[in-house]
Amino acid sequence: MFDDSHEPRDDTSHDPAKRLSEKLAELRMLAELAAIFEGPRKFNARVRTDLTVEHARELQRAVALLDRSKKPGMPVLPPDKWPDAVALLQRPGQLDLSVGDYHLHR
Repeated sequence: MFDDSHEPRDDTSHDPAKRLSEKLAELRMLAELAAIFEGPRKFNARVRTDLTVEHARELQRAVALLDRSKKPGMPVLPPDKWPDAVALLQRPGQLDLSVGDYHLHR
């Protein structure tokens, strides 16, 4: 019923090629699961070329500033940066950019 740590495990292979094959199968399964959940959202996605260089750079700078404001190893922004994060999340709506499409600059 419970696995004892002192008992040898039969499910791990000592052959590196077999372990690699098992790990690839596991990653493939995770990729398939991600595709199942991500696929419907991106199914109607379009490639749009209407993103200006200024808007792209502005968004990249905002993301970089927020990323630098985090403490190392902490995924949460400090409370004084929350208004900046909210403003960044509202930018696609203000710029009439859909978040489900792929935006390219040409």
